[in-house]
Amino acid sequence: MHQRKEGILNKKSVTIVGIIVLVLAMIWLFYLKNTSYEKPEQAIRAAEKNLTLIPAHQTDNQALYFFLKDDHKYGVTYAQKGMWGWKTRGIIWTKIHDDRNSYEKLTGYQEYEGQLMYGLLKNTKNRAIYFNKQQAKFLKLDELPKEVVKKYRLEDMAIWYLEHDAVIEKGVLRLVDTKTNKTIHRIVIK
Repeated sequence: MHQRKEGILNKKSVTIVGIIVLVLAMIWLFYLKNTSYEKPEQAIRAAEKNLTLIPAHQTDNQALYFFLKDDHKYGVTYAQKGMWGWKTRGIIWTKIHDDRNSYEKLTGYQEYEGQLMYGLLKNTKNRAIYFNKQQAKFLKLDELPKEVVKKYRLEDMAIWYLEHDAVIEKGVLRLVDTKTNKTIHRIVIK
């Protein structure tokens, strides 16, 4: 009789633990579904309000967006598509210098997750940016709506960016005159 009572208690314990695990799994799935979105823009806006989004590129499961914020900040985020929809991986931003002419040269760079370098550049005509041998892509900001360009003072400005498969370690970031192939400015990354 004693063994029978012990067996019943073990079955009840397993049943109770199973129910708890099932309830927790349902809560977790409900959370994932309710914090995922149909479009990457929706996921980004849910994480941070009042952004002017600048799409860079999108694949089936990942989207890169830059943005403008609060009259004097710009930043970046990736949105990732999961089973339930799009979620943002994290949002970072930095201040835009008041002196826009300082962006005639490389004023530095920002990094995101160690695999994306980006920054601002003024006057992209006949200019290119390289990190070692990889050429940066430009997103021309004066192609945004006129009121946005005026508000953020983005005339003749661009965001440059480089994506890497591995973590950025060391190299040389160079601003090059494409007509003469001469380096205008460089930053050594150690």
